Amino acid sequence: MKRTLTLAFASVFMTGVAFAGNSNVATQDQDGTGLEATIQQSGNSNYAGQTQRGTDNVLSIEQSGNNNTALQEQTDRSETGDHYSDRINTGEITQSGNNNYAEQYQSRENKQATIDQSGNNNWASQEQTGIASSAEILQSGNNNVADQTQNMNAFSASIDQSGSDNYASQLQEGMRNEASVDQSGNNNIAEQTQVGTTAFNDAQDRSSLDIYQSGNANFAEQFQNATASSAEITQSGNNNHAAQTQAGYNNTASITQGN
Repeated sequence: MKRTLTLAFASVFMTGVAFAGNSNVATQDQDGTGLEATIQQSGNSNYAGQTQRGTDNVLSIEQSGNNNTALQEQTDRSETGDHYSDRINTGEITQSGNNNYAEQYQSRENKQATIDQSGNNNWASQEQTGIASSAEILQSGNNNVADQTQNMNAFSASIDQSGSDNYASQLQEGMRNEASVDQSGNNNIAEQTQVGTTAFNDAQDRSSLDIYQSGNANFAEQFQNATASSAEITQSGNNNHAAQTQAGYNNTASITQGN
């Protein structure tokens, strides 16, 4: 997600800021009813910013270490007549280590976003638009990058990376899609794209993607534009390459590589 979050300080509704260390900065800007935002920072030269527009949304940032940055933004819910207009959004960022960066953007309602990073120089981004989506990024190690973008409705995305210099990206558009990346090792790359139906009542949309990589310098790529499709890539070892493309109905694919 490439988005610049503009934040101004305001103490409105339910807020909380706690510091331990030197040269830490926290900003909170709220507008609406029933909002909740908390920031906890320990260490030096950390920055945390939160912006909320809407009704019953919840944001949380917890950082420990030095030179970490965390940004969160939640915009207004949709019009009153929306099926999910009374549901809340939740965003949570937890970082430990140095020079980590995390950002979350949520619009409309009924979404959950979680980022948990430990180590140094990690980068994580989540963007959620539409309704009823969940996204999770877990990273441990150094110099890892994770990017999640969810448009439209009813998504589930998960990235779990451990090691150093790993990269994972997920893009979801459509309905009832699931994407999962689990990487351990160094210099691995995983990319997932799901572009399915946008009709909420399409009972055939049962797409699912899964990537598992263990080792070093592996590459995996998946693309789906279909209903009832499933793609799975499992790689263990080093320097493996796998790619999958699905379009149509009732597709299934599996690649397993190991040594």
